Amino acid sequence: MVSCVHHVPGRARFKLDALRRDPDLAERIHAEVSRLPGISGVEVNRHAASVIVHYCTERGDLSLVMDHICVHCPKSAAARRAGALAPIPEPAAGRPIRGLA
Repeated sequence: MVSCVHHVPGRARFKLDALRRDPDLAERIHAEVSRLPGISGVEVNRHAASVIVHYCTERGDLSLVMDHICVHCPKSAAARRAGALAPIPEPAAGRPIRGLA
């Protein structure tokens, strides 16, 4: 399954367990998501089953990113069509780093 586990304006992290099983999946997701409008960077970590997407807050569309990632996971694609996947969370509020505030 695919889920957006962290989101701040300009950056979102998705978890996709299928990355651990399919080495080619990381390359396909990286290539496809990188071509989407408003995307400035994509980092895929197979061992962490994680995809980090850096995007322009004015042009990037996280729902479109999620759709492109879900295409590669049949269970997630079906769940997304049925509206059963958790929504993309609202951006987290910025918090000062301890010792620097």
